[in-house]
Amino acid sequence: MNKVVRFAKGFSFALCGVALLTACKDTKPTSVNPGPSSKTTGISYNEDGGFQVDDFRGQAEPPGMVFIEGGRFTLGSF
Repeated sequence: MNKVVRFAKGFSFALCGVALLTACKDTKPTSVNPGPSSKTTGISYNEDGGFQVDDFRGQAEPPGMVFIEGGRFTLGSF
């Protein structure tokens, strides 16, 4: 019985570790990594009749300024 309990504890610990590691994956699209297709329409990027997405080359920062990535914000969403 003691071996079974130790195995169950070890298995549950390993299962929790795997769940924790898979929960940390960030899948939100950004301007640098938009993903393979649009999350809104489902159309693949860079296909005929679809959206054309170029690689983000960066942008020079003017003196005294910092880069803030563009995006959407809904008031009250935080």
